[in-house]
Amino acid sequence: MYELARKHCGNQVAWKISLQNLKEKLGITSQMKLFRFNIKQITETNHLPEYNILIADDVIMFTRKEPPKENTAPSKLPKHVAKKEIEKQARPGESYEQAANRIKGLKDALK
Repeated sequence: MYELARKHCGNQVAWKISLQNLKEKLGITSQMKLFRFNIKQITETNHLPEYNILIADDVIMFTRKEPPKENTAPSKLPKHVAKKEIEKQARPGESYEQAANRIKGLKDALK
């Protein structure tokens, strides 16, 4: 459950999922009422690392216990991206211009 919360919540503040969908994602085969009971027990103990769990009307909401860490750019980031680096980071089927724009966009987002 922690891994699902981490994957879907990511850097967001919260993530909501229905009880039925969570049951399917976790591969739980027990009855819904037993699964609901177990989730309520987890919400009461609140022992999931990094995330709080709330349940209301068969909707489960995972929230972060602390705000997400901010990504900061390295202090000595080069002004230009080298052609070799662009070719190395290009995805399959991506043109040179597409890769360059994507990498430059990521670099600008880190500023």
